[in-house]
Amino acid sequence: MNTQTVNIQRTSRSILRDNMRNYTPQPVRSAQEVWAQFRADNGFARLSPPLLTAPTHNTKLDKTQAFGLSLAPARLSGYNTCTHSTIACRRVCLNTAGKGAYSSVQRARIAKTKFLHEHTDEFATLLMHEVHSLYMQYGKDLRMRLNVLSDLRWEELLPQVFECAPRAQFYDYTKDWDRMFVDMPANYTLAASAHERTTEDDVRFMVDAGHDVSVVFSTPAGQPLPHTYAGQHVTDADLSDAWMLMRPRKDGRGRVGGLRAKGRARGDISGFVKNPLGS
Repeated sequence: MNTQTVNIQRTSRSILRDNMRNYTPQPVRSAQEVWAQFRADNGFARLSPPLLTAPTHNTKLDKTQAFGLSLAPARLSGYNTCTHSTIACRRVCLNTAGKGAYSSVQRARIAKTKFLHEHTDEFATLLMHEVHSLYMQYGKDLRMRLNVLSDLRWEELLPQVFECAPRAQFYDYTKDWDRMFVDMPANYTLAASAHERTTEDDVRFMVDAGHDVSVVFSTPAGQPLPHTYAGQHVTDADLSDAWMLMRPRKDGRGRVGGLRAKGRARGDISGFVKNPLGS
């Protein structure tokens, strides 16, 4: 990646961050009208559907009973929502898994991502409204994943969203490992995602520092994950994302969450998918 590309990414991220920080809350009805018109201008029915995906509409969210925000990953929308993604990460992304295989779903995610960047006030208004409404319904049982396919710094972009649901459990995976070492909202949990350049020493370092790390293995579906990796016990993260919401370990160390390679990740030779026999 050249310096110009990096600078463009930083500029785009900075603009979004500044816009979100300075956003002016809009009347909900007015924001819904803007969202409906934006959709109509982009070839959709003039409706204002929720920004958040319900658990029943996404297999992984359903396992955790979490609501999620599914934006278009990387640069698919023209805006980069995954500034720390790697080549292998983009190649094996689960964006096209499940219902993501439908072009209508891809178009909807792209439209939602453009709406975030081009109508920040209205997007933030609707997101806050939806999160607060769900919190009023579910209370402390509400689980929320704001980066289902993206990797945005919501703790910087819209910290108010965590305040409007103070006892809810927000969680995400991230390849932006710097986020693991800054103060986070008390109700926001992150797990660092390993990639093709992540070594076993990197995993050990993060776990020893008290951070959770997710690792993708070449283990086939239905087969048990390795018991350990990099000398750390492996928790089956395919069962649900709840592994990262467990109480902290008494020794203060983090956990390794193991995932089985799916879709285009099967057969990966870049190092993104780890060989359990080599652990």
